[in-house]
Amino acid sequence: MPTYSPDEFARHLLNAGGNTMPKQTVQVIKRGLLNVKNDARRNAQASSGRSAALAPKTIGYDEIHQQGLTLYGAVEYLGEGQANLGTLLEFGGGRDHSPPHHDLRRALETEEPKFVEALADAAEKALE
Repeated sequence: MPTYSPDEFARHLLNAGGNTMPKQTVQVIKRGLLNVKNDARRNAQASSGRSAALAPKTIGYDEIHQQGLTLYGAVEYLGEGQANLGTLLEFGGGRDHSPPHHDLRRALETEEPKFVEALADAAEKALE
């Protein structure tokens, strides 16, 4: 791959964008969201215990959203029931009552390097 300055690279990305770049970008984001969801569920299953045994099944993501040129999605505890325990499980309770599990954050940190690489690959394909 040729070497570009950041400005040249941005210009090439904008020119290469067309209909191909968003489609490839959406695929990368969907895959990343799925990987984070699955990993977060595994983390939560290992850390939630019997009292919150159903909470990991409520971890999910909704559709990808677009705002201008920005695409984004969120993995979170969705729905009712034990999904309401999501904040307590992720961030913990006060006064050492319940330590934070950080199941979602750990899943995101695991996925980040793979996501960045996949996004770079999609951008490189768009430049071809």
